[in-house]
Amino acid sequence: MIDANVEKVELLKRLAGETLPLTIVEGGTIVLVRALSASDLVAAVFGTQTDLTPFARVLAITKDGHSVLALDRALSSAIRSDADRATGTPR
Repeated sequence: MIDANVEKVELLKRLAGETLPLTIVEGGTIVLVRALSASDLVAAVFGTQTDLTPFARVLAITKDGHSVLALDRALSSAIRSDADRATGTPR
């Protein structure tokens, strides 16, 4: 479960760096986009192209998605600060 959540947050961070809307055709990534959409972290539509290739089109990152990204940044910063204090590394 933790690995799946890490994968979702990593994809959310990747999507935040992309120009949206973005079409995705990789099967495993489509599954993760479905999970993000079901969690209301992204707005997305799903379908099949004319050659029957499935796709996900990510339209936007939602308010909740931006909140998750902000929390991830804050936690990462706190972890780095704790590690720096433990090793005596100046910031």
